[in-house]
Formats: sequence, C-alpha cells, structure tokens
Amino acid sequence: MASVLTPTDFEHFVAVASGEENWCVDVETNGFSPYDGNQICGIGVAFLNRPETFYFPFRHQQGDNLDIDLLDSLMRLMSSRSALIGHNLKFDTHFLVSDGLDITGIRLIDTLVLCRITEPTTERTLGLTYMLTKRFGKEYGEYDLMTKKILRQNKWNKDFSLAPQDILGPYCEKDVESTVLLFKDCLRLVEASAQNAIMDMMVNLTTVLFRMEQRGIRIDRHYAAQAVNSIQVRRDVVEKMIYALTDYEFNILSSTKQISLAMDSVGIHPTMLTEKGNPSWKEESLIATGSELGGLIAQYRNLSKMQSTYLEPYTGTDEMHSIFKNWGTVTGRLASASPNLQNLPRDFSRILGNILTQDEYEELRGRLKKNKGALADHWSNDILQAWSYLGGGKLNNDATEVTPRRLVIPRDDYHMIAFDYSQMEVRMFLLYVGQPEMIELMKKEKIDFHAETAKIAFKITEDHPEFEFYRQAAKNITFGVIYGIGKANLAQAMGVTPTQALQYKNTYFANMRGSRQFFDRVVKTIETRGWVRNKYGRIYRVPHNWGYKAVNYLVQGTSADILSERMIEIDTFLQPYKTNMLMQIHDEIIFEVHKDEVHLIPLIKEIMLKNSLGMDLEVDMEWCKPSWASKTNFHVIDGLMYEGKEPEAIDKPLDNVVEYIDWD
Repeated sequence: MASVLTPTDFEHFVAVASGEENWCVDVETNGFSPYDGNQICGIGVAFLNRPETFYFPFRHQQGDNLDIDLLDSLMRLMSSRSALIGHNLKFDTHFLVSDGLDITGIRLIDTLVLCRITEPTTERTLGLTYMLTKRFGKEYGEYDLMTKKILRQNKWNKDFSLAPQDILGPYCEKDVESTVLLFKDCLRLVEASAQNAIMDMMVNLTTVLFRMEQRGIRIDRHYAAQAVNSIQVRRDVVEKMIYALTDYEFNILSSTKQISLAMDSVGIHPTMLTEKGNPSWKEESLIATGSELGGLIAQYRNLSKMQSTYLEPYTGTDEMHSIFKNWGTVTGRLASASPNLQNLPRDFSRILGNILTQDEYEELRGRLKKNKGALADHWSNDILQAWSYLGGGKLNNDATEVTPRRLVIPRDDYHMIAFDYSQMEVRMFLLYVGQPEMIELMKKEKIDFHAETAKIAFKITEDHPEFEFYRQAAKNITFGVIYGIGKANLAQAMGVTPTQALQYKNTYFANMRGSRQFFDRVVKTIETRGWVRNKYGRIYRVPHNWGYKAVNYLVQGTSADILSERMIEIDTFLQPYKTNMLMQIHDEIIFEVHKDEVHLIPLIKEIMLKNSLGMDLEVDMEWCKPSWASKTNFHVIDGLMYEGKEPEAIDKPLDNVVEYIDWD
C-alpha cells in the first residue's frame, strides 16, 4: 500500500500500471455531486493481478498532496484502459470525468450490479462493507467501521477533503483492494450460474445510464418558485379552515396523537388502527371518516409534501441529475434516486379552492370511488369540496393547478418525446403462458388484451351487458397473478366477496389455457430447486415458499431486460446525433429530440419494437409540451411533427412546430 506523493512515486506507478488493462478505482470527495461543485480529493487504484494498491491525494485540506498537474496525466492513462471496476462505479465516474477522464471504449464494471445478479432476491443490502462481511467474514469490514469512526469523531465525515491523506489514503486503498476481492467472487458466481450474457448487458447499460445522468434534465426553476408561493397561500387558507372546524390550533403535520385529539374534538373517531393498535390517520383513514375535516387535513398534507419534497429543492437549479440504478431492484427493473423520478407524481393539485359546480361534484365523487376506494355516494358537497384539490382530467397548465412533473421541460431547440411500451407486462405474461391464440393477437396493433382475455376466460362477447365488468375482472386477475395478489385484495379490487373472487379466478385459469400451468410450474420449480431463470438468462434465487413472487420476477424482470437491451441499442444509434435519452420510468423512455432530428423519431420507435426474443411489441409515442406533465398525440410526416392521432393531408406544418431542416 502506498500513497503517491512525489513525481518519482508517480513514475513508479506508471511503470506498474501501464501494462494493466483493468483498473479497480475508488474516489474520495468533498461532497456527493460534481454538478454542484464538489470535487475529488483523492483517487485509489488497484489491479486484478498485482498486489500493489495506490492512493493519489490531490485536494486534501491538510497533510500532503500530489502536484495537481499530475491529475491530467493520471486521467490520460486511465482513459486508455480497457475496463474500470468499482463499487457504485457510476458515482466515481461522474467525478473522474469532471476531472478529465474519457470513458470512450472503457467498460464500466460495477460490482454493485454483479452483487445484485449473484445474491438471492431476499437480499436488499448491497453496500461494499456489508457484502465483504457477508461473503468473507466480519474482519473484512472492520477497516471501514474503524475509519468511519475516526472521520465522525473529527467531523470529517461530510467532507472527506478535511481528513489528511495518511488517514484517508489507507482507507481508500483498502476499498479498492476489497473491491477486487469482491469482483473476483462475483465473477466466479456469474460464470457458475451462466449469467455472463446478463452481466455484459448490465455493464453496457451502466455506460448508457451514466450518459443519461450526465446529461441531466432541464428544470423550470421559475415555475418551482411560483408554485411554492402559490401553495403557501393555499396552505394558509386550508389551515384556517381546519382550525375553524376544531376551534383550536394544533400542528397539522405532527404526531398521530394531535390528529386524534383534533378529530375527537369534532366527534370523529378512527376506523383504522396501526399494527400496534394505535389510531391510523393515513389517507385511507381520512377518507373513511367521510368528513370535511378529514379532507382538509389530507389536502394540507398533500400541499405540504408537494411544496417541501417536489418543488422547494428545485427553486434554485436549472438542471436535475437523477441517479438510475441498474442494481436497485431484485427483478432488474431500473430504480432512480435524487430524486426518485418514478415517485414524482403525475397527478396535479387544484390550489384555488374554487367552489365546484354540481356536475363537477358528481365527477369528483365518481373519481374518488374509483381511485381512492372511497364510499362517497352520500357525501355532502362540503365534504366533496374538501377533496376537490385532487386534480382529474387534463392539465390546463394555468395558475390554478400544480404538479411536480411540470418542473421538467425540454431544453431550447429540443422536443421532449415519450415512448411507452403498451401493456408490456401483460404481453410478457402471455408470452410465458404460451397460449397460441393470445400470442397471435400480439401481432396486431391496438389490441386490448384485457378485453381479449375476458372473451377467452369468461366465454363472452363484447355485446354482453356486463362486458366491462368482465374485462376489469380479467385485468385484475391477470395482474393479480403477475403481482401475487391474495384472495382478499383481489376481491377488494373486483368489488366482490373473496369466495366470488376465487370463483372468477378459477374460471380464468380453466379457460386461459397455459396460465395455471405456468403459475404452478414456477411455484413447483421454486419449491424443488429454489431458483428460476428468465428469458435473458437472469437468475432469481427465491425462498421455497415464495414461488408466487417468482412469477412476478420472471414477468417484470424479462420486461425490464427488454428495455435495457433496447436502451443500449438506442444509445449506440444516437451517438452521432444531438438527440438524447433523458430518463426511463417503468415501461416508458423519455427523449429530448433536437429540432433538426425529428426524422429520428420513427427510427427510435423501430429500434424499440425489435428485441432478441422476437416478441411482438407496441410502442405509443406522445409529445410532452410544454413540459413532462402534459402529453399529446402526434405523428411525423417527412420529418415534420403534427399534433393528432392520425396523419391527415396537411399542406404545411402547424405553427408551433419547429421548421425541419433536411438532414441529407
């Protein structure tokens, strides 16, 4: 182990490292984001086939540092390597690239990803220290615990550059040495389980996700500031309305006890309890009270969370660099963080509190019953008014509404386009079931698989007076099988008794040939063998009594791997162009398409429709304008974008379409 402190030390490193194509790297930094001004203070390097480890201190605020001019030399040498290996490697790569690393042609091998595909599905913790301790013994993680204790004691833990290199250097070198050990063990398990292909896909995907993160998303900070102010005005109004009902003030966002006392003051008692037997005042509980006070408290909470969580953090920034984790779920589906874009609400809140018309009250009543499970049949208009903040229908993009997705806007000279795989998981389920009739239907466009499933499962036609009920029943049962929903939850979703739900499910299984066999085969395989492999070769090791979950892992995981495969192909395709992938949300990929490259839109869709499984897919496209919150149908003719579902004979493009420039 050695800190590189002098030009002579650096020359020795170059002599050792030049012949090593695969470097294991780790960075120490003074913060978490190079896009917010944070920087590297030191870099650790180790190799797969040599025992030496090295630490390069560059920006420590105390102790010795290597001449900063040698950082460029180190980055040039690192840029010529074949592969970089690291634990949570994308984090390190963002900092290294900001200091000059060129990752062109470099494989980014993240041991976090390798741990995910080699660990059981029950394992949710994949941190380096935990993995070392689990796989090799408690002593392998002691260095981390000891150093972190020193950093905390000296208040260096939030800015590692405050620590001297003789403290941080050995720690960083131990990190890269340990990562080499973990990588070799993961590689052994990957090869033993024949998951080389899925490993290669995830390695390639890491580079794609890095580019998405680096590009980031444009934020309308002026909208964020305006929305925060508007929400605060409405919060103040709702707060006064709540206090008028209770006749005293209390902390509305505080403890369950204070909410209980407030409810009790107007004669409302909890209808739901927590697991510990205490009153529960979650949204469902507030709905169950059927009261104006319950609606106002829910409204206040909604506005407060939207203000503090989704809007205030972006009042001072023009870009958001979310993190995309190809190790974040057990199925293989991407997760995101900082922020979690998958949790960014698509719904909007009405913030003016306008009195609704009677027709609007009835529309809200129906929406509450459908989406919130509310028994709102006999609610008065006053109660409905308290819940009127729940937006429904199409966003008007005016000052009466607020939605977090309105923050995300296209950059200048770009269109934001959403490509969404239609009914992806239903299609994948039917592919696994293997029912020829349904697989043949996949070849057709605009197929409503839930309607077709209802016809087969319940032997009815679309002119049946209760066809919509049976379609919804087929949908609920299909997703119930995919997600492992129990009899009680299925009954609640269908609006029938548990006995009736079981009867419908049995009829479904009896007539949807192959569905019961697929489910039973997966459950039996888990019971006897403990693992299943999806169509891309990804293995799920599942507890013997969790066979029903393995059904979901296969369906959702294979769907996720199709998206990963396609994203890699699209990323390669887009390299010569200005158009970029921005984010992936479940089965949807969002792009920013340059105004001069509208002709790429049909080509991107064509790439998305292909896949190595030969599966028939359908992709819907929508134009996000003026923001991610508002989507409209469109089509492309001769490199021009037109609003509307179907092409029509139009002599010239719409006024709001940027003029197309011939790319030939």
